Amino acid sequence: MIEPDERSADAAVREAWEETGLLVRPDRLLGVYGGPECVVRYPNGDETQYVIAALGCTVVGGAPRPDLDETAAVRYWSEAEATRLRLASTRTAG
Repeated sequence: MIEPDERSADAAVREAWEETGLLVRPDRLLGVYGGPECVVRYPNGDETQYVIAALGCTVVGGAPRPDLDETAAVRYWSEAEATRLRLASTRTAG
């Protein structure tokens, strides 16, 4: 998530560090995603829809380590593996 007044590239650097132990440098916009596959329904019935900005980054430091809170494992994906990843059509928070 982007903090108030934070730029998306700065949020990517912060989140990568917090969740993976890797220091990254954002260097390209991969895509912007929204629509029905980005809807989140909360247990209390609230519903929201996110817009996702996917940034390509270069690792410039750090060492891979999951935070064990939001990230269970850290690994690299081949390009072929990454192209098979998809967003869930509907996400449920909570």
